[in-house]
Amino acid sequence: MRNVTRVTFKYVTAPASLENQVQETRKGTEFPDQDTVVLVATAIVQRAKILVVREEDHPYNREWVLPQGYVKEDESLVDAARREVREELGIDVEILQPVGFFEDFVKEKGTRRHYVIICYLGRPTSGTLIQASAEVIDFAWVNPSVKFDNMPVVAQKMLKDAGDAMRNRRF
Repeated sequence: MRNVTRVTFKYVTAPASLENQVQETRKGTEFPDQDTVVLVATAIVQRAKILVVREEDHPYNREWVLPQGYVKEDESLVDAARREVREELGIDVEILQPVGFFEDFVKEKGTRRHYVIICYLGRPTSGTLIQASAEVIDFAWVNPSVKFDNMPVVAQKMLKDAGDAMRNRRF
């Protein structure tokens, strides 16, 4: 059994002079109108290739990306990754390991979004690869070192890092 240390914090009100300094420092500072959104992406590996998709909708309208999607409330990141692949492509995947954490800033429907993307390496376990969702308009198995004209920089980074992870696992 682990030892648990309990820590109690006491809230202390800052003196008025310090509060005035903070307010003075903030004058003229504009905070961005921005939402932070968590996405999961899965680099699905088969025969030393990685699956990329073109999505119809935001945030990467008609660009090549790894299969990805939003995390629902009360859903784990791994469950979200599996669900998104199943919904969009009709296959089940085993999540093998995290590839990394990535971020992107995208103007979407008039709002600046900060996307925090958790990317996993996975392999198909069952199902038939189909365009199971209207979100996906095309897909392809690619060598991870391939360069796309129509792929966001963040997706290129994920593809490269997923390729490195794939080679380290010797698929």
